[in-house]
Amino acid sequence: VKPADNEEQGNMIVWELPFEKGELKAVIEGSEYILVSAEEPARIALTAEKTALIADSYDTIRVDVALYDKYGNKVNWSDNIITAQISGLSATVAGIENGCGFDVTPYFSPSRKLHNGNAVIYIKATDIAGESVLTVTSPGMDAVSVTITTK
Repeated sequence: VKPADNEEQGNMIVWELPFEKGELKAVIEGSEYILVSAEEPARIALTAEKTALIADSYDTIRVDVALYDKYGNKVNWSDNIITAQISGLSATVAGIENGCGFDVTPYFSPSRKLHNGNAVIYIKATDIAGESVLTVTSPGMDAVSVTITTK
């Protein structure tokens, strides 16, 4: 154990361990956290905070994007490019965010790299009621969709 030696790590304690594929388990006072080495990304997962919008041109939905390997492990190291497309007139893609301060991709670009295996897509309502379908793709994986209803 040693104190962090760079500004990015701040006041964290750092354990330097040689990489070995497998499972890392942290246990403290009856609680545990298990981190499993992930294989190559195999599927895209979308998690929408809700699937209904108000047709007011302001309401938004946050859709989290993550990649998982063939065993269901989250691929936290992935920087795959995702593309978001929406069909229908009741919603639009307001932007894609990945949390990386060095990524200068325009917020409203339809494609963006994941950062640490994550991205967030913001969907904005229009003033038209109906259904829109958000479809997310990434090379080598099946497309996934979520239906958004605007009322």
